[in-house]
Amino acid sequence: MANVISGEGVATKIYLHTGFSSTISNSFSSPSTGLQGLSWDSTNVLSCDAGSDKIYLHTGFSTTISNSFSSPSNNPSGVSWDGTNVLSSDFNSTKIYLHTGFSSTISNSFSSPADNPSGVSWNGTNVLSIDYGAGKIYLHTGFSSTISNSFSSPSDNPSGVSWDGANVLSADFNSTKIYLHTGFSSTISNSFSSPSTGTSQVEWDDRLRKSQACGAGATTMAGVLGRKTLIAIGAGAVAMAGVLAAAFLVFKAVGAGAVTMAGTLSRVYKQFKAVGNGAVTMAGTLGRLIKIGVGKGATTMAGTLSRVYKQFKAVGAGAVGIAGTLIAILAQIFSKPKYRFEIHDKTGALLYILKHPIRGAYSMVLNEPHVLEVVTPADETAAASLTVPNELWLRDMDTGLVLRKFILHFVETTR
Repeated sequence: MANVISGEGVATKIYLHTGFSSTISNSFSSPSTGLQGLSWDSTNVLSCDAGSDKIYLHTGFSTTISNSFSSPSNNPSGVSWDGTNVLSSDFNSTKIYLHTGFSSTISNSFSSPADNPSGVSWNGTNVLSIDYGAGKIYLHTGFSSTISNSFSSPSDNPSGVSWDGANVLSADFNSTKIYLHTGFSSTISNSFSSPSTGTSQVEWDDRLRKSQACGAGATTMAGVLGRKTLIAIGAGAVAMAGVLAAAFLVFKAVGAGAVTMAGTLSRVYKQFKAVGNGAVTMAGTLGRLIKIGVGKGATTMAGTLSRVYKQFKAVGAGAVGIAGTLIAILAQIFSKPKYRFEIHDKTGALLYILKHPIRGAYSMVLNEPHVLEVVTPADETAAASLTVPNELWLRDMDTGLVLRKFILHFVETTR
């Protein structure tokens, strides 16, 4: 069960609640006298202190400090964790900072939307911040000063903010309450009194897993797999071990009756390993999947994706079709007379028709250019016209329609 973690600046204590309730299951004293912010990295507490001007990494949920560094300014007011890096806010500089990992190195920063930033969080895509002077909670666009939405705090001194994967949580110093909002809005669905006066921060200990796994809150297998794949490719290709571990949490949450982790990872890993020489990064694996499926002998794309899809389907009940599950990858092997390959010049004039294509493959990958691959005998007369700037058109002979026009990218001669 996920739980609230709260921090209290007057008593300088950090509390672990039972779920969303005032019941306290554990607590410990803050490392210094000016606790202002706290977060959770899925394993350990992070806290910041305006008295010592430091950001601390605790060992689990305990007072033991495993690492710390000085704040980029002299009055840290909030801290969060985006899965890889620390985010912090500061009263005096009125800035929000993105650190490199857990370190004092700043990779980016921007000015707070008001003059008294009192907390910061991350919802998996965007920064959330609060300002006690303005009495507002803000939703930023990514990591930037651009505000896409905001609303007034339920009381007049907001001091902490977090995200549970679907809803805002906030804390208020004056009302000494912790609030559960409905989505990103001022509507309060639940609240309870903080364990002591002067509550300064709130965190949800399941924030990272829900935010990263489910993005904006979607729960379907298609949406989850789509986002996980795009995140893995776009964010710099995480190691396969990390991808599978994170994916398993998603599968477990999505699919009732998911099999054991060992069985799940084993089956999925075997598919990746079979396709790509030891399963390196997700980007590389998908790249190989596409090339092998479309390309050089091996099996057809349909067969390759079918085998991988069966593994995903085994993990979560209700998985959708291949197109929705594993990005929208489609491939079809063409044969005469259903499809015709035509060579046109840049004005559109027909030059030649490939009369003896051996095989062809047309792949459509989400957010990627469509690719047409054609194999034809080298001695075919028309092959000499396969040069830039000529175009290769794919025509459906049943309808007479041109399905797509392709610009020549490269020609390879194989003997």
